[in-house]
Amino acid sequence: MKRFILLAIFFIISTLSIAGQDSWLDRPITTNWNTGNGIVPTAPRPAEQPNSAQCREGVRAPESIADRAVTRAGWFLYGAAQVYGTVTLVTAMAGVDGMCRPDQTNAFVFVSNRFAGTLSPQAIGARLDGTLRDARLINRNELAAEFARYTSSDPLCCPSQTTTVSYAIEGGIRPIVRPGEVNTAAVCSSDGEVQTQDNVISGTITYRQRSALPAKAVAVVKLVDIS
Repeated sequence: MKRFILLAIFFIISTLSIAGQDSWLDRPITTNWNTGNGIVPTAPRPAEQPNSAQCREGVRAPESIADRAVTRAGWFLYGAAQVYGTVTLVTAMAGVDGMCRPDQTNAFVFVSNRFAGTLSPQAIGARLDGTLRDARLINRNELAAEFARYTSSDPLCCPSQTTTVSYAIEGGIRPIVRPGEVNTAAVCSSDGEVQTQDNVISGTITYRQRSALPAKAVAVVKLVDIS
C-alpha cells in the first residue's frame, strides 16, 4: 500500500511538472538543437499510419535525395518541397490524426543534399500548442516558420496566437540551421461584419514583417475607377 501511494505521488508530481513546462517558443532561443552532424532524426512512433487507405492521398512520394533521406528515417512527406539554389526545405509527418491531418510534424532543411537541421526541436502533434503551420524559404541564407499557439481556452480549430521564428542557414562542410528571433502575435479575428462609411475605404493590410518588409515599410494604395 505504501509503495502504491509513493508511486501515485510521483506520478502526480511528474504530471504537474510536465504541464507546467513552458514551450520552447515562449522564450529567446539560446541553445541550438541542430548540431550539424548530418543525421536526420528518427520519426516517433505514430498512433495512426499516414499511408492507410483513407489517408494515403496526403502523403507525397519521395522524389529527391533530401526526400529519400527523410523517408529513410521513418517520416512521411506532405506538402510541396521548397528549393532555393542548393537549399531544400521538406515538411514531413510521423502519423495522422483521426481526420487525416498531419500529426507529429517537423520541417527538414538540406544544403547541397546534406541535412542541416529541423525547424523545431521535436515533432508536435496536430492542433497542439507549437504545431508547425507554415515554413518558407526566403533566400538561400534565411527561412521563417509559423507555429500555432493555443491557450487553455482556445478551441482546437482556432489558436489565438501565432509565433514566428526566423532562421539562418549556414553552408560549408557541416551546414547547419540556426534559429533566431521569436515573435508572438495575436491572430486577427473578425465576426464577418463589414462596416462602411460614406466616401471612406477602410481595411487592414497584414504581412510578415521579418520575412517580407522592413519595420518602417509604407503601403501605397491606388484607387482605380473601373466603372
